[in-house]
Amino acid sequence: FIVSKYDYDGENVYFYFEQHTAKADGNIYDFYIDADNNPATGYLTGEIPNGAYEVLLEGTVFDEWLDVYYHTGDQGSFGGYAYQSLAEFYIIGHVEESGGVLKFEGALKRSKLKGLTGQGLKIGVQVFTNDFEAIIGWSPDLYSDAFYLDMSE
Repeated sequence: FIVSKYDYDGENVYFYFEQHTAKADGNIYDFYIDADNNPATGYLTGEIPNGAYEVLLEGTVFDEWLDVYYHTGDQGSFGGYAYQSLAEFYIIGHVEESGGVLKFEGALKRSKLKGLTGQGLKIGVQVFTNDFEAIIGWSPDLYSDAFYLDMSE
């Protein structure tokens, strides 16, 4: 990641990324979201500390593959995530590639994803190669606290 930005309004949580990659690479994105800011719920990971992540979004984002998982199990178990069948919960906006840099924006619909209608959230993103063989990026950096988006206004 070169740049990661987050914002919100009454309907959406917005994200904007700049990365040294290409859309054609088919990278897989894992969005970890702590929607309730409660350390007693959600998956705990040392890779993105200071969050307990109830929501996991995983997929390529550009190919209409972004699956939703809600964590319901042991906080120390990634296997505690259960697949949820949700439609039309995200959109990808402007996408631009230039000089080896991919820039894109998108939105997550707050009313569709559990917990996104609260007063704030923590978010961290992990990006894999298209075959899950290697991690190619983190936002924030690996072992850095999740980004906190204050939505209390």
